[in-house]
Amino acid sequence: MSAAMEPAGACLQGDFDPSLRGSSLYLNVSWTLAGNVVYAASQWLLLVTLAKMGQPEQVGQLALGLAITGPLFIASQFHLRGVQATDARGEFSFSEYLGLRSFGTVAAALVTVLLTVALGYEAGLAAVVIFVGFARSFDNLSDIYYGALQQQEQMARMGKSMMLKGILSVCALAFAMALTRNVVSVAMALMTVSALTFFLYDRRSVAFGRPGRVGVTVGKFRWNLPGCWLLLKTAFPLTIVMVLVSLNLNIPRYFVERYRGTHDLGVFAALSYLIVAGNLVVNAFGQAIAPKLARLYANGSRRGFWRIVFVLLAIAGACGLIGTAVVGLAGERLVGIVYNASYTPYTSLLMGLMAAATLLYAGEFLGYAMTAARIFRPQAPLFLLAAGSTTAACGVLIPRDGLRGAVTAMSIGFAVQALGGAAILFRDWLRHRT
Repeated sequence: MSAAMEPAGACLQGDFDPSLRGSSLYLNVSWTLAGNVVYAASQWLLLVTLAKMGQPEQVGQLALGLAITGPLFIASQFHLRGVQATDARGEFSFSEYLGLRSFGTVAAALVTVLLTVALGYEAGLAAVVIFVGFARSFDNLSDIYYGALQQQEQMARMGKSMMLKGILSVCALAFAMALTRNVVSVAMALMTVSALTFFLYDRRSVAFGRPGRVGVTVGKFRWNLPGCWLLLKTAFPLTIVMVLVSLNLNIPRYFVERYRGTHDLGVFAALSYLIVAGNLVVNAFGQAIAPKLARLYANGSRRGFWRIVFVLLAIAGACGLIGTAVVGLAGERLVGIVYNASYTPYTSLLMGLMAAATLLYAGEFLGYAMTAARIFRPQAPLFLLAAGSTTAACGVLIPRDGLRGAVTAMSIGFAVQALGGAAILFRDWLRHRT
């Protein structure tokens, strides 16, 4: 328990609107899936719209901003949402989750500004990185409110928020590009959408000290530094894991920009975002099912736990097979329609990206299973090994094989992640079997 627990109800223990209690698993999965699908499609459409209205170099600039800020803000999250959603015993209050997330977000925003200055980017690119960082700051705060809803298995409002933010982001980007043809204005527009969504919608998901009509109710908000410190110590192993996961996704982009420039980075980012978009859908299943997995494991129902894990792995395999079939049948035509003719010479990369995606999705599902089983410490060495494998492969393959080498390096890192996760869970199964 935290050092200074709040009054009853502060830990989301049932004083929210009774009409919202007990949403079915079907409804939770449906809303989470719908929100993530729309959001994933919207994030993909951001790059598609930018590719249609601008140049590959501009896509590369936005992609670099996302790649630089990604690991920083993943670190600032301390993986609190995963801990929060599986906090079935109410170990920490919402105030503690929100307080620690706020500290981390402010620190990440400051580091983004300092790092951008230290890297010596020209003014336009530096502005893109900083505004993308500010957009991620508001997304960070929204995420902890999503965690409160997810903990109580009330995903409808979270799904609606993701839909709203995704659609508005695409509209804002298109408007900014039509008006200015400048990526700096695009980054500013995305920051504005994230800020408005947080202040006008997401912040109303939690009511402090009074019955919540639109979300959950908690006790009065108050800072609790000892509780935040204890929460940080609990979540820190997963913080390292999530930073390594983000690095594993972004390391190829750093090497592509270093050895091939922003043009090739723009091409690689546009094509590989199909993996990222699919990963958001995968995360929708994981987020919706994580609380149920946690309860099954905590109650000793190993058979039910493993049944769901195998279903998730089957979903990962099906996603990979469907993607491979689509690319094989109409890959070049789709690339030409979705992006433009300058991207079609790179269509052959898509088949390799689909193989990498299958490995990534399997690894992500196994990661949710490890977190639900509260297997935290072994994850850090695993993802360090995966990130190290990706880095070594990028260093060898990208200078020699260009973008094809980047795809191969991604596949190697994702394979290490998936196989290692399976080994950790299998060892846990053997331990409980005996």
